[in-house]
Amino acid sequence: MTNPEIKYLKDFFDDYKNRLGTDGCNDFDLPNTPENIELLKAAHLWNVNGDQKAYESDYADWIADYEKNPDQHKKIYTNNIIIFGYLSSKLIKQLTAQNFDLTEGNKK
Repeated sequence: MTNPEIKYLKDFFDDYKNRLGTDGCNDFDLPNTPENIELLKAAHLWNVNGDQKAYESDYADWIADYEKNPDQHKKIYTNNIIIFGYLSSKLIKQLTAQNFDLTEGNKK
């Protein structure tokens, strides 16, 4: 990808994440698999800016219930803003690690 394409992609992700916030419904479900439990944990930890205490307070018990009772919970119910926000931020970090300055859209 070119530098301007990467910058536009980041801008598009930011805009789309904001648009998701105005949707009437942000439900998003995933199959209850160990990989998706790990995704859920990582996304919700990201959502509280890595604050382990806030994660434990807000999400840990809820996620643990999916993990401990997969037969009762065939699907994981979450929210599209958190999953999309986490995945898009992870992609942008990878692109940034490849030496791109996304604020200017130029190679460092």
